[in-house]
Amino acid sequence: AKQAERKGAMLVDKTRVDDLIKVDGRVSGVVAGGDELYADVVIACDGVLSLVAEKAGLRQPGKPEDHAVGFKEIIELDQKLINERFGLEGNEGLARMFMGEVTRGKFGGGFLYTNKDSISLGIVVGIKDLMLGQPAVQAPLLLDEFKQRPEIAVLIRGGETVEYSAHAIPEGGYQAMSKLFGDGILLAGDAAGFSMNIGVTVRGMEYALA
Repeated sequence: AKQAERKGAMLVDKTRVDDLIKVDGRVSGVVAGGDELYADVVIACDGVLSLVAEKAGLRQPGKPEDHAVGFKEIIELDQKLINERFGLEGNEGLARMFMGEVTRGKFGGGFLYTNKDSISLGIVVGIKDLMLGQPAVQAPLLLDEFKQRPEIAVLIRGGETVEYSAHAIPEGGYQAMSKLFGDGILLAGDAAGFSMNIGVTVRGMEYALA
């Protein structure tokens, strides 16, 4: 954002786009909080459930089977303690993935990543499975159960949760991708559905940045 500002862009944060401005069928700007902002091109980066893309007619509302929801905690721990518990040296890192009971058999899995002085711990579960599964389960509870598992609890013992986040994730692959552009508008990042998940390989950040 700062690089864009240095090039002359005006940054307006903490503002929701309510609608698109169209002139002769072409997207020419956005309506946000009652203000009309005009632009040569609108780049929609409003996430996997992009309402801007829907308003532009580039895609239909998302299907539950094409999306998952992830919950993550950042747990602060001393770097020396992390290295001891995971058998690491210096600035080495480690990533682990889990499946099966951690999501009560629902589509998805768990993950654990070591950072320099913290651990990222989370659960991802398919939205359709959450909707149709019996008995019903509240997705955030899966993360609580994951943290309490003996093999996980011993690794995060003494840590302090300093951040909690949730995020919708595209899971439909190439077939679920919408049209990526229209007259005066371009989709990017999660709004474009740039994600590849084949179980053992989960990629998307480099596609979102490209």
